[in-house]
Amino acid sequence: MNPDESLFLGFWRLRSFVRKSEANTDYPFGRTPSGLIVYGNSGLMSVQLGRNPLPGFAIENTESFDPNLEPVYGGEGIGSSRDEVNSVFDSYLAYFGHYTIDSEAGTVIHHVEASNRPAFQKKILIRKYSFSDNLLVLSPPVTNAMSAALVWEKV
Repeated sequence: MNPDESLFLGFWRLRSFVRKSEANTDYPFGRTPSGLIVYGNSGLMSVQLGRNPLPGFAIENTESFDPNLEPVYGGEGIGSSRDEVNSVFDSYLAYFGHYTIDSEAGTVIHHVEASNRPAFQKKILIRKYSFSDNLLVLSPPVTNAMSAALVWEKV
């Protein structure tokens, strides 16, 4: 077992997601995002993150909607505008796959099997990591002089 693997194992709740450049600080999912990342001892991982609260649809009929009757697709968003659908899509990210840890490089590699974002399908996502007390910080590579950090708290 990789020496850092045991540190990753378990459930982590998202505390913050911040992107920074010289001129700007950005909160892609707002200042109070919601999310959960899970690392299993079998090498599987899963992550979901989004705005809190997620944007809704103007034409939701919550009184007649029963997710127990339509568990695969509840029909939310039917009749909604393209802008509403895009807003919901842009406010949520989920993927799952396998992970590997390179403790010498200080990176965790997410081997994405499936995602709600087509661009993530079958991709390899490399994240720098660090641990502090019960926090895990994941940082994607710096692009266009912009850095990012996702702070997760052990559940």
